[in-house]
Amino acid sequence: SEAMTQLLATVDERWRGRRISNRAYAEVAKWATTYRRRRLKPEGLLSGIAYGEDFDNRLFEIFSLFCVRTGLEHLGFTCTEARPIHLSKQQPAMEFTHPDGSATLDVYFQRAQGVAWTPTAHRQWPAILGIPDIILSARSPVTPIVLIDAKNRERGDEASTDGTEGEQRVGRHATSEELHKMLGYFTNFGRRTRVGNRGPTGGLLFGSRSGSTDVWLAKSDHDGLVGTIAIDPLDEHLIEPAGPTRRFIEPLLRAAGLFGGHRPDGWPADAELQAFHATLPDEQSDAAEAERDAAIHAWTLEHYGSDPTRVAMTEGVLETHVLGESWHQLNEEERQFLATAEIFWEDHSGSVGMDFGPVVIEIAKAFESVAGRRLIEPFRAWADVNGREVGQVATIGDIRAELQRVSELQPGMTKPRGARSLSDYLDASGRRAVAVDVLLPVLTRLNPVRKDAAHPHRVTNKVAAACRAWTLGIGAEPCALSQLAGAL
Repeated sequence: SEAMTQLLATVDERWRGRRISNRAYAEVAKWATTYRRRRLKPEGLLSGIAYGEDFDNRLFEIFSLFCVRTGLEHLGFTCTEARPIHLSKQQPAMEFTHPDGSATLDVYFQRAQGVAWTPTAHRQWPAILGIPDIILSARSPVTPIVLIDAKNRERGDEASTDGTEGEQRVGRHATSEELHKMLGYFTNFGRRTRVGNRGPTGGLLFGSRSGSTDVWLAKSDHDGLVGTIAIDPLDEHLIEPAGPTRRFIEPLLRAAGLFGGHRPDGWPADAELQAFHATLPDEQSDAAEAERDAAIHAWTLEHYGSDPTRVAMTEGVLETHVLGESWHQLNEEERQFLATAEIFWEDHSGSVGMDFGPVVIEIAKAFESVAGRRLIEPFRAWADVNGREVGQVATIGDIRAELQRVSELQPGMTKPRGARSLSDYLDASGRRAVAVDVLLPVLTRLNPVRKDAAHPHRVTNKVAAACRAWTLGIGAEPCALSQLAGAL
């Protein structure tokens, strides 16, 4: 056809102009040009000719890229950009986003410069030039890159012997040499494959003609992870949501902190949190909500606030770089609430597909304490002296509801019983404007997110990031906590 003739001419022109670096493309184009007019056998096959093995390898590398894309999409990622292969030397071959988060996940194809090493993260062995076929790199400073190498060789699940050591290979698909090549990548690109306590993480993807296999995983003593799988391109389950592509990609992303809520030490935080949620009352009453809040706070404190050294370091960062002078208006408990929220965020901020409720719960506890200490406790003292009723005013929801009723009072209106005492106190203390104009809008914005945080998987990375931004003044928004502490 005319389209085929034009395509072959384009490939030939790009090869002669040295705009194609892989000779396999030129070879297959030459093969097609030479034999496309030959007579076909009755079954539609060309007799006695074949393109080179290099092109087979190239096809499998591209198939591996397809497997990565399919696996990511089954985890809820959306491909927002997919570029032609010949442009992948300058830009990511694909870009992905996830509805739970704001960071973009870039997928690079046979490109490592600027990704596996950068001007500030050099290779440890710069003279060694080998690179993996695929690199996953999130636009986040807290997660390592993930390396994937395509291997156009069949590997079965049967036991076999590797090399001279007689090492048994059962179900892992890879020889020691192939695995050690990946470990070599980890070492050479170590400044990018390990970030904080995460990584290195990598996978080997083999071909198969007899069905896809299970994933074989090996973990290092520092929580690095290597995974291998053999995928059959003709597997009827290839593109299913629970198929081999997801089985391969998911543990790699979890280990790198990009998906699903594993703590840097490998502890399955999100799974443990959901199991804990299942033990809590599922009632919709205010009392049940308060009980859930307290229980989740205790769980978060146990698992993220029990290291005094880390808590102290995080408090120092909050004081110096986030809250400044406002930090000194908080008491010790309020500071720990915020530090525990930040530690949870630091451990999981690069991840999607998990519950970020503890971040919101801890921030809400700090606001609740500030409002209680600066407004409700003085109100209770005033009520005791004046023989007035206080009622149930303890949680953010309680305080917001009472202030809402106060704000709706007009001159000459009969005051509802609950709002009467608080309204009189605010008038007597001269704090009505502060309570209604500053505190009420903050609690009105925070309360619905706090209510969601008390239930499983209602607070995503994106929601927690937004809450953290406006409450602590991170980014362009003013710091609500500083405004509140200063005003009260």
